[in-house]
Amino acid sequence: MEEKKLTVTFVNVGYGEAILLESPDPSKPDGVFTALIDGGSAEDSEFADRSSGRVRIEEYLEKRGIRRLDLAVSTHIHEDHLCGLLRAARIAPPAVLWQTLPPDLYRSLRPLDGSVARNLSENKFMQALNDYGTLCALVEDHGGTILAPKSGQELVIAPDLTVQILSPSTKKQLALADEINALYNSANVCSTFLQRLDALDARMNNYSLILRLNYRDTRILLPGDTNVTGYDGIDP
Repeated sequence: MEEKKLTVTFVNVGYGEAILLESPDPSKPDGVFTALIDGGSAEDSEFADRSSGRVRIEEYLEKRGIRRLDLAVSTHIHEDHLCGLLRAARIAPPAVLWQTLPPDLYRSLRPLDGSVARNLSENKFMQALNDYGTLCALVEDHGGTILAPKSGQELVIAPDLTVQILSPSTKKQLALADEINALYNSANVCSTFLQRLDALDARMNNYSLILRLNYRDTRILLPGDTNVTGYDGIDP
């Protein structure tokens, strides 16, 4: 019998990203640890043309018969990564959610009114922020746990499979939380709110969770949407 190994599937969700991890784990009901890193977009327009084979992440999970996620990872709050993850979580509620903010911060985030958006980019970012709160609430409503792993941690998630957190640092996590709080606190002053919204949207990629998977002799770097300036080193 062929030995089961880690499988990493980059699902074609069009613009955006969704990565499915399946790793042997005898402790799970079906013998497999299942994790989803981001979930692509939830925009109908993104899937109007299926000629390239693109598929909504929840459709892919349903086709595969996956109704359980041991881990979901939101690398950062952008529509093309997070909004599809919410749709996936609705059919396969994750036991654990990794994300980049204090785990209870979402409770103070009231829904944003997308009608004030001046363009599609602002509308999509507000939708992502709203879906972030909904995702966190869904996880906890189903008995799951929300965590904010930080740089320097190495976490065992399945036999032979560990994840090293390369970013964000504690300093960067606190900076992101401060930016989120300042944004929501300015929501009653439209001009200030939209200015902060655009600034945070432009910086959000570099708040991404950067993960390095270690499976036996294989290393896989998953940087979210960060670039070289987004990596700020390991916490001491």
